[in-house]
Amino acid sequence: MPERENYDSSQILIEILQRLARVEENTKGLSQTDEKADKAYSMAKKHEEEIKELKETSSKTTTRVSEIKGDVKSLDGHFRMVEFVLGAISAFVFMDIIAPLIVNWLSK
Repeated sequence: MPERENYDSSQILIEILQRLARVEENTKGLSQTDEKADKAYSMAKKHEEEIKELKETSSKTTTRVSEIKGDVKSLDGHFRMVEFVLGAISAFVFMDIIAPLIVNWLSK
């Protein structure tokens, strides 16, 4: 503000009002910004909780997959035994039942 001696009180009041108007103009969006910041903060908190839940679910899923892998590995021996037994049965059926029928049929 220039020297006060040259101003009367009405000029000072006008200058104060002008400055106040500029301050109001420059700060009029602050309430909207505050609302946006509050909304963003609440969304971030919600996402933080959701991420925590996803991590817990992922951990449980990983544990369950490991358990299933173990179950499959333990059954692998059983599947090999079943494969061997079915192969032996197939060989027996062919050699003792089907082969004689084929030989008998071919000899006619």
